[in-house]
This record gives sequence, C-alpha cells and structure tokens, in this order.
Amino acid sequence: MFEVIAKIEETRWNRTLDVVVGMVSFTPTFLLSPVFAREYVVTTFVIVLVVDAVLSYFGWRASQKATVLETKLRTEFGKEKERFAVRRARFSERLHRRRAERLRARIEREKRRSEVVEME
Repeated sequence: MFEVIAKIEETRWNRTLDVVVGMVSFTPTFLLSPVFAREYVVTTFVIVLVVDAVLSYFGWRASQKATVLETKLRTEFGKEKERFAVRRARFSERLHRRRAERLRARIEREKRRSEVVEME
C-alpha cells in the first residue's frame, strides 16, 4: 500500500511477491504468537518494526534518487533525439544536394556527348 501512496509504479510480479511474502510472514506469526510470552512477542514486534522502518526509509530514498535520475536521463535522451534529428536532416539535405549535382553533371556530360556526336 505504501507504493500506491508514494505513487511508485510497481510491476505485477513485484506486487504479487509483496502479497505472497506478506501472507507467508503473517500466517506463522499469527499462529505462533500465543505460544510465546507477551514480552517476547512485543519486543520482537518492536525490533521488526524498527528494522522495517529503516529499510523502508532507505528504499524510499533510493526511489527518490531513481526518480531524479530517470528525469535527467529522459531530458538528456530528448536532447539527444533532437540533435540526432537535426543531424539526420543535414545529412539528408547533403545527400539530396549531392544526388542533384551528380544528376546535373550526368545531364551535362550527356549533352556534351550528344553535341560531339552531332558535330561529327
């Protein structure tokens, strides 16, 4: 649920694993907690709560860093895409210009040949 609140997009596999791990850890805890002394259960709960909070904090920080990195990479990718489009347009323009020059040169050569043939 934290991922939904923090607007973190998860894959379907990650969500499935969250549910399975949650159920697998909850069931034995629920069934075995009456066997142990209340102080032991409360102490274990507090320790697990603190560890979970610390790990969740580090996960959240990593998620924030990943979001910033993703934003930077998307911006850089957009700039590179624009640069590539400009380069492609220049290359295409040069290619068309060269083709036109070659065509003009070929027409001129053909014209000269036909003039030479007519003179003979």
